[in-house]
Amino acid sequence: MKGLKMTVMLTLGLAICIAASSQAEDYGFVAEVRGEGPPMVLIPGLNTPGEVWAEVEAHYRGRYQTHTLTLKGFAGEPMTAEPSLEAVKNGLMAYLKDKQLNKPVLVGHSLGGFLSLWVASDAPKSVGKLVIVDSLPFFPLIFNPAATEASMEPLARQQTQGIASASVEGRRQYYQGSVPGLVTSEEDARRITGWGVASDPAMTAQSMYTMFTTDLRDDLARIEVPTLVLGSWYSAKNFGGTIDSVKAQFSMQYEHLPEVEIVMHEQARHFIMLDDPQWTMEKVDGFLH
Repeated sequence: MKGLKMTVMLTLGLAICIAASSQAEDYGFVAEVRGEGPPMVLIPGLNTPGEVWAEVEAHYRGRYQTHTLTLKGFAGEPMTAEPSLEAVKNGLMAYLKDKQLNKPVLVGHSLGGFLSLWVASDAPKSVGKLVIVDSLPFFPLIFNPAATEASMEPLARQQTQGIASASVEGRRQYYQGSVPGLVTSEEDARRITGWGVASDPAMTAQSMYTMFTTDLRDDLARIEVPTLVLGSWYSAKNFGGTIDSVKAQFSMQYEHLPEVEIVMHEQARHFIMLDDPQWTMEKVDGFLH
């Protein structure tokens, strides 16, 4: 009888553990929650962890409850499902609902900005304000003014297949060549390169494919909240770009967003919040208050 009772207890315990596990939500990212106050969600860009927001997060922690995300598959965070940026978008919408975050401020850099726009256009009532750091609703227009979702598909598939199949050393060489143009500090470039090498190439490739074949420009008309866009132009000068021409590109891509303010940094590169955190926080402070 005692043995039977123990067996029943173990079976019930196992059943409870399985039930708890099956009910655990996989949002496609991990979140570090700090501080108290109205919610602010900080979303990093391609291959980068929530650590990229460290100075910004510390600045706002006393006034906001910060939710700093790291997407699974990026910067060594293990994958737990098939790589899908759309699944992360859906997971973020579920997270906002499940955690009962009331009109959060979404702050996104690059891919994180793209995700913020995607969530806000799909679920306009779920967000409060948007801060978009050097991101666009349709990335391919930067280098191909005639790009469409359909025309970009073969190129996106070819390029991302190369990334997905590259060796660790091949990825390291690629990031060592490309990252220094995205950030000013050599120390930051080394960190970002390391994060890229540690990222799951399948998630990197799928995320890039989605961004290169998803045009959100018309969807921006559904966004109902004020939006601040912080842009970088400095890297474009090597290709003949000026601050005015790059801002015009931003303005064109955001023309359907009803309430948007676009501010260009004079010298910062793509990682604006690393190159000039004080300027970033000053602009965001002014926007939020």
